[in-house]
Amino acid sequence: MATVIVGSGGWLGSALVCALGAAPAEAAVGGQGSGVVTAGRVPVPGDPDHWAAAHGLDDTSVVINAVGGISRESGDLAARHVDVPRLLARACASVGARLVHLGSAAECGFGEPGERMDERRPPRPVSPYGRAKLAGTEEVLTQGGNCCVVRIFNIAGWPLTRGTVFDHLVRPFCDSGEVVSVETPGLDFHRDYCDRATVAGAIIELAHSSATGLVHLCTGTATSGRQLIDWCAQSSGRRVQLQVRTPADTSWVVGDDSRLRTLLHRPLVCNWPALAAGFTSPTQFNDHR
Repeated sequence: MATVIVGSGGWLGSALVCALGAAPAEAAVGGQGSGVVTAGRVPVPGDPDHWAAAHGLDDTSVVINAVGGISRESGDLAARHVDVPRLLARACASVGARLVHLGSAAECGFGEPGERMDERRPPRPVSPYGRAKLAGTEEVLTQGGNCCVVRIFNIAGWPLTRGTVFDHLVRPFCDSGEVVSVETPGLDFHRDYCDRATVAGAIIELAHSSATGLVHLCTGTATSGRQLIDWCAQSSGRRVQLQVRTPADTSWVVGDDSRLRTLLHRPLVCNWPALAAGFTSPTQFNDHR
């Protein structure tokens, strides 16, 4: 059985390679054959059957779509998050391969305070990125067959990646100095964080399970902006001066992990101690866009 990770060089894709335990030589190969194939080419408009044949797919293959990227260009968003999943869904369906597409909590939009958003909740994206991700999810689910959309909530991890709430609040603590000045959109917004390594491991488990349809990958735990800033200060050993924007952000994005618990036979738990260790490792501060 071959596992093909499309987007294996990206921020999350590279973590999936590690979770698979692939050797560097395997991670550099995008060919066909048995065993682990971790570097699938991003498909371009064309014949899905050709892509499937080029990667040696059959009904035992698993394809994980980890193509990411947050762009302000509508054409780029559509190409990455709508066209790619559409082509992969058709390619996998043509040979009976399994497709695991990585979605985003941005598809859900904001919840009500205290709400745990489950898979049955109607999506209400509020950003171009969220709308593009939702369109890609719909492409995969409409195709049917042996496919699973893993809708990921907020990933925390190193190296920092711009454009995320975690990056915005954590990055100032990576600077030198005993006192850190942080401009925050608020203290009472809430997100559902999990570390990158734990997320990647759960995705691999789901990829090699029989789960189909939509699965929310989350912890079900709400972490406020104040809690995250306090954690940064404690983990980095720095004092903080806060500048809170007005009007303050009070948005809520927290998932319901009931289905995930059933599939994994355990809750997903964010490894905060491992994340804290990143503050003492300067090599972890490199940008990854």
